Amino acid sequence: MSDDGMRRQPMAVVDRGDVLAGVGSDGVTRPLSVAALRGSRLVSVRDLGAVGDGRHHPLSERYRSLAAAKRDFPQAESLNDEIDWAATQAAIALVAASGGGTVLSPAGTYLCNRTISFPECREYGERGVEVNWLGEGKFATLYRWPIDLGEERCAVLCPQRRAADGMYEGLWQDIGLIGPARVAPAPGVLPARMDGWGWGARRRMTRCAASRFRAGLNIIGDHSRFEDLVSRENYYAVYFPRPSEHLYGDLLFEKCMFSGCAMAAIAVHPAAQMGGCTMISCYIGGSPYAIMKEAGPRGAPGNDDVMLSNSVFLNCMFEYVGNAWLQDANQPRRALVRKVTFDTCYFQWSDDSRWQGAPRAAVWDLYRAEHIRWLQPKEPFALLPGDEALLKIAAAESCEIVGHASHLTYNCAEQKRPMLHPGTVRDSSFRGWRLAEPGAWEGRFALVAEDTPPVIPGDVLEWAPGGRVRRGTSGPAPVAGVCVMGAPPGGLAVAATAGPTLTVRSPPGRADVWLVKGPDGTAEPAPAAGPRQNTVGWAYYATNGLATVELGAGG
Repeated sequence: MSDDGMRRQPMAVVDRGDVLAGVGSDGVTRPLSVAALRGSRLVSVRDLGAVGDGRHHPLSERYRSLAAAKRDFPQAESLNDEIDWAATQAAIALVAASGGGTVLSPAGTYLCNRTISFPECREYGERGVEVNWLGEGKFATLYRWPIDLGEERCAVLCPQRRAADGMYEGLWQDIGLIGPARVAPAPGVLPARMDGWGWGARRRMTRCAASRFRAGLNIIGDHSRFEDLVSRENYYAVYFPRPSEHLYGDLLFEKCMFSGCAMAAIAVHPAAQMGGCTMISCYIGGSPYAIMKEAGPRGAPGNDDVMLSNSVFLNCMFEYVGNAWLQDANQPRRALVRKVTFDTCYFQWSDDSRWQGAPRAAVWDLYRAEHIRWLQPKEPFALLPGDEALLKIAAAESCEIVGHASHLTYNCAEQKRPMLHPGTVRDSSFRGWRLAEPGAWEGRFALVAEDTPPVIPGDVLEWAPGGRVRRGTSGPAPVAGVCVMGAPPGGLAVAATAGPTLTVRSPPGRADVWLVKGPDGTAEPAPAAGPRQNTVGWAYYATNGLATVELGAGG
């Protein structure tokens, strides 16, 4: 190769002033000017001078006057404003001005002293100012607020979320928020007054986190999706505040963790309800209450007594709960749960999560339940009653517990607690429950007459005046069923009304015979001839004073 071919090109001479304009005398890389990024649809907060080292960096480090700072960061209000906050807010504004796009926050810890606000986006399908916000991981990209902004203030906010057209299309991903509380809160202790994520309609959140706030996620709006969200060590992990009249429901939560909170994993304002939600494989526990309705003045304008409605919980873990799974904080109780399905969900108590300022009365403690389906409770050995009952509900309509019902009755009997608290039952509201053990029996709650002995499992029950039940006799009173879970006079027993494998008390007798109501709650073989009255069922096995029958079989 010739010498000419190996000759080097002249090295460009860089002016030191240009370097300082791009890097800055403090060594932090930033653009030659904020104006250079105008029109960009992809902006990193580092491009605007964000530091992200977890330390205090006020604008006064770089600007001698507020006017100079506002030329780059129009949202700035003081030279004490954090550079990390100002750069993030400026990046959002730049992307919005370009018609929408993405703000990047690389891994680091960014300090903020004000709310980060996002612009609205028009209705689905229309071009708008959809601003996405991406980090590098919910525990890698962290935004921290060392100062509490106060009540009804949020760390990140969609400001017009209660407006009729307050829509915020877009994605928040891989961002973690840390509130002003210095330590994890103890049960019943409010860690901070400000909230974390101030949610607006139609946005999507994935792999984000919030901790050390009053509420990690404050939800107003509809048509939203949450995936792999972690909200823990707050007062409430999720909060449904006073709602928008225009945007409501249709929320999907997948594989989220709402745990370790001082009061409730999910809480509902007195004027709101948790409605139109689907939760799949979510963890909702590690707190005094899993789902709680806040107390409000009776009859106050705008109050909504519904706590939970039109929602589905599939394979969710209500684990390490201190005081109740479903709790109405009103006194007297008046909250309503309606049209809700709990399918293959797990529940377990924990003394570590218990708040001593309130009782642990029951797993569900509320006023009314309507059209509730509790299907296949998961790992029922852990589903123990509270200090008073398994369920404390005054009224019910068309509710059912299907699967592992025998295990639940066994747990209650072992703990010497009723399955349904009799003191809360009004009129015949206990009849609104259907209990079923697939393949074994189907039944209901039955109120035991006051003037009768206690009933025990295996008793044949007959109807008593006033729709009550009592131990069967050989008299003409119709058969009410077979006792599965006993109760004292005035208590609520569980009575099976149909099923292929019921055990009843019976004097020694033959198998393969019809049994009819006998004396003192027993069943006895039907007469060989003549009409049979008050048939209990067909016995296909009998030994030691017990018979196994197909209950409800004709004869």
